Amino acid sequence: MLKFFIFTALSFSLCLATPLVIEEGSLPIGVTLEPPNGSKRAETTPGQEIQFDGEDDYPDFKYPTTPLPSPVGEEAPTIPPNIEPDNENDGGLKVVNGPIITGNQSCQCGTSARTKIVGGEAVPISELPWTAALVRKKENATQIKGPYCGGTLVNTRYVVTASHCVDAFKAEKIQVWLNEEDFRVEDETLTGTLRIDVEEIIMHQDYDRNKIKNDIALLKLAQPVDIVNTIRPVCLPADGSESYDNEKAIVAGWGATEQGGSVSSTLQKVVVPIIPNKVCNWRTLYLGQITDTQICAGELSSGGKDSCQGDSGGPLVLNRGENGQKLLVGVVSFGFGCARPFAPGVYTRVSKYPEWIVENSVDADYCSS
Repeated sequence: MLKFFIFTALSFSLCLATPLVIEEGSLPIGVTLEPPNGSKRAETTPGQEIQFDGEDDYPDFKYPTTPLPSPVGEEAPTIPPNIEPDNENDGGLKVVNGPIITGNQSCQCGTSARTKIVGGEAVPISELPWTAALVRKKENATQIKGPYCGGTLVNTRYVVTASHCVDAFKAEKIQVWLNEEDFRVEDETLTGTLRIDVEEIIMHQDYDRNKIKNDIALLKLAQPVDIVNTIRPVCLPADGSESYDNEKAIVAGWGATEQGGSVSSTLQKVVVPIIPNKVCNWRTLYLGQITDTQICAGELSSGGKDSCQGDSGGPLVLNRGENGQKLLVGVVSFGFGCARPFAPGVYTRVSKYPEWIVENSVDADYCSS
């Protein structure tokens, strides 16, 4: 029987690979999730919940159980031998805005104090000031060391994340941390970290946990945040007219720096090319699973750069506007392992949900574009 050999690689870095054998005809479509160090994955079948016997750092997930049909009646797309993603498209920023903050001319969405892009390295929060960490509360009101998911500040009171990050939780069990760089420093007075309780969880009404569709949610913070250099909302796309194909995007989070590893204590980012949906459906392990409400990003044939466990719900952003503003185009959703060839990360396509975001956050203020 013909077998496919797929090589695992490190998220945010490159390293020696270990082979994974997958039999033809049984290519699994699973979420980007591996057990933390010291845990074991329970025996599962498609559709069965994944449980860990180690520290319960991550929410439970399910594999998609109903594959979408593969594209028919179309010729499979060809992939250029050397795709050089275009990162020069910085004009015509098209964003959707709710109420604009008045009396604060410095409040502009998607701007940061730093603009240097270094894939696979720790970055200061001032470079990506909209990046939020989701931290679970324990029964004694203390927090687990490190985040279990990520999120993105989009206005003064709401954070966008993935529905699968909050599906199993009550709002009072989650905190959002902003202006967080290093989880090894526990004293928030030393770091300036803003730790805010969650007042309400708003999951998309059509979220499908089995097929992992409409994987987007809003967290309403217990109180509005003040906009400063290290806490600033990202810009939202106005509509779904742009594909972003082959552009370079930035994904950030505190997730694992290798498959199956522990979450990172410092904020990490990596630059990944956006893969056209047609290519992602034909030339990856997802085989027709990707819809127009999703977006694929990663090194297609080589792997090595990707989001990983713990990054779920975090931002995928593009450079836009004259001032290098960042536009939120994706929310980390799922993948098959981490940074594997022909298994790029899959993200919720935010440009399909701007009206839903604004309609569900009418009591917040947005920065100008």
